Amino acid sequence: MEQTTKEDESFWQEFRKFILKGNVVELAIAVVVGGAFGKITTSVVNDVVMPLVNPMIPGGDWRTLEIGPGVKVGNFAGSVLDFLIISLVLFLCIRTLGRIHSRGSK
Repeated sequence: MEQTTKEDESFWQEFRKFILKGNVVELAIAVVVGGAFGKITTSVVNDVVMPLVNPMIPGGDWRTLEIGPGVKVGNFAGSVLDFLIISLVLFLCIRTLGRIHSRGSK
């Protein structure tokens, strides 16, 4: 078995400090929460919004809509809609937080 040198210990100590910094931990939590939020948004689009829109679309299920062989415009449109909803919610959250912060500064 190899012995660890002071340089190795210093590397691991530095790495540990980096991992335990607040920003890294907060970023990791944000990624996990963001993934869960993405699933919720997809569910809202698929299970709430689109059942209301599907009857207006000829052919029914809009996510399976294709133009030509393999060009899945319905799936792409669904992803764009998911993105727009997520962006809107994030914008509203950031805007609200900004207003709360500015009130606290006064």
